[in-house]
Amino acid sequence: MKIIAKIVLVNSNNEFLLLLRDNKPDICYRNYWNAVGGEIEPGETMVEGLKREIREEVSRKDGSECSVWDISYLSEIYISRLKSKVSYFKGRINERLDDILVLEGQRAEYFTFAEIMLLKKLPAPYKKIVLQFKEELVIPN
Repeated sequence: MKIIAKIVLVNSNNEFLLLLRDNKPDICYRNYWNAVGGEIEPGETMVEGLKREIREEVSRKDGSECSVWDISYLSEIYISRLKSKVSYFKGRINERLDDILVLEGQRAEYFTFAEIMLLKKLPAPYKKIVLQFKEELVIPN
């Protein structure tokens, strides 16, 4: 079974950062918008693996790490068809889109909650987590 950690990143405008996954035939959810994260390597804790995945998938165009803080656990989902256990975390990010360099995937984009709910190419588990934990993810204005 694969152990995966994903992070729901939300900025101060209550927009969710998603990556458009590559269009490679050997990856699941290709050409889908998805959260940052991936498979945990042996010997890593979930948070260590998640932080490594963040560094591997996005950085700042100036070469520095994206600033992600307030990381906390949300929930876990088992996806039987992928034989994977996915732990979801939440975190804050305030990087401008123009400053983000995507290292894995096609591009990054911020989406509002309403836009997330309308996305057709979004994994169902991600949408489920966003719906279930909306009150914890979105800061009232």
